[in-house]
Amino acid sequence: MAAWLWLTTWGLWWLLVIMGSQGTTPVMSVIGFLALPMLIRVRPKISLDVLAFFAFMVWCAITTLWSDGAKSGLMIFDFEKENIAIESPAVRLMTTAIFCFFAFWAAEHFKPKVYNWGLWASRIGMGIIFAFFFVAAINFKVVTSLGEALSNSREMYQNITRAANLMALSLPVFLAILNLRRPAVFIPAMLVSIAVVSILAARSGADAALLSILFASVVGLATYFIGRNSFRILAVLSAVLIMTMPLIVGGIVLTTRNMEPGKIPLSFQSRLDTFEYVSEKTNQKWLTGWGIDASRSWDEKKEVEAFGQTVQYRIVPGHPHNMPLQVWAETGLIGALLSTIAILLLGNRLYRMTANDEDRLLLALQAALWGGAMIFALVSYKVWNDAFWTAILFMCTGFTIVSKVRANHG
Repeated sequence: MAAWLWLTTWGLWWLLVIMGSQGTTPVMSVIGFLALPMLIRVRPKISLDVLAFFAFMVWCAITTLWSDGAKSGLMIFDFEKENIAIESPAVRLMTTAIFCFFAFWAAEHFKPKVYNWGLWASRIGMGIIFAFFFVAAINFKVVTSLGEALSNSREMYQNITRAANLMALSLPVFLAILNLRRPAVFIPAMLVSIAVVSILAARSGADAALLSILFASVVGLATYFIGRNSFRILAVLSAVLIMTMPLIVGGIVLTTRNMEPGKIPLSFQSRLDTFEYVSEKTNQKWLTGWGIDASRSWDEKKEVEAFGQTVQYRIVPGHPHNMPLQVWAETGLIGALLSTIAILLLGNRLYRMTANDEDRLLLALQAALWGGAMIFALVSYKVWNDAFWTAILFMCTGFTIVSKVRANHG
C-alpha cells in the first residue's frame, strides 16, 4: 500500500505544486504509516546524522515549555472550516519527523519493479506541471486564471509564488528523472527547463526562486567538476551560516543603520528592522532561546512614512524569514549546535554514500537541490515549515528512483 500511494503521489505531483506543497506532509506521513509492516522484513540502520537530527527535534520540543507562541492545545477539529490539524508544535514536529523520515527510508526498500513504475509516474507528474509552466511562460494569464479559480484574489499571488518556489526546487529532480545521459541532449533540456521556470518566477515576483535557480546552477556546475566532496563543502557552508548568522545580520544592520532615510527600499528596510529586532531577542536568551514559534507572538509594530502616508507594519511578520536566525532566536546556542552537528554528519554521510564518483551528472543534480534549498532557508520560509521540508524529502525519492533503475539495468 505504501508503494502504491508513493507512486500515486508522484503521478499527482502537478497537483501538489499547484497547492504550493501544502499536501506533502500528510501524504508523506500516511506513506510512512502504511510502510510500518516493512519492519518485519527489513531492519533500518540508524545513522549518526539521523540521531543528531532527532536530538535537535527533542530539544525543539522541550523549548515549547517556555514559548509564548506555542499553542497549548493538542489537536484542532474544526469541521465547519475544514481545518483538522495537530495544534501542539512539539507533537506536530515529532510525529511529522518520525513518519516522514520513515517514509523516505521505505522509498529506498521497495521491490525493483516499483522503481520502474516510479520513473514513469514521476515523469508524468512532473511532466504535466512543467508543460503547464511552459504554456504559462508564453501566456501568463493562464496562471492567474487558474489561481483565481482555486483561491481568492488575496491569496492567489501567494499561492503562485509558492508554486514557483517549488518548481525552482524541482528542477534538479525533474532533470534527473528524464535520465538523459548524453550532454548533447541533457544541456538543451536543462537550459529550456531553467528558462521556463525563471520566466514564471520573474513574472510572479518570486525573487527567491530566481536566486535559488542561480545558486543551484552554480552548485551543480561546481559539483560536476569537484565530485562528491561538494556534499562536505555544502555541509560546512551550511554549518558556518547557522553558527555565524547572528554576527552576519548584526553586521548588515550596523552597515545600513547610518544610511539616509529613503535611500533603502521599504521592503528591504522592513527586513532590516526584523533582523535587528530578532537579534536583540536572541541576545536576551542566547543559550536556550525563546522556544519554537515564539517569533509569531512578537507583534510589535513600527510606523513609517511611505507614499505620502503613515504606514504601520509588524516588525516580525510571523517569523524572521531566515532559518538560521530563527534557530538561534527560538532554540538558542543549544539548538544551533545540535542542528549544525546533524548537517555536518549528513554531508559526510552523503559523501560516503556516493563512493562511485563516476556519475557526476546525478551528483551535480543532487547537490543542486541542496544549494537551491539553502537560498529559501536564508530568505523565505520559517524553519518549522514542514511542507517545505517534506516536499524536499519527497523530491529526494526521485533521485532514489533514478539510482535504483540504473542499478537494476546496469
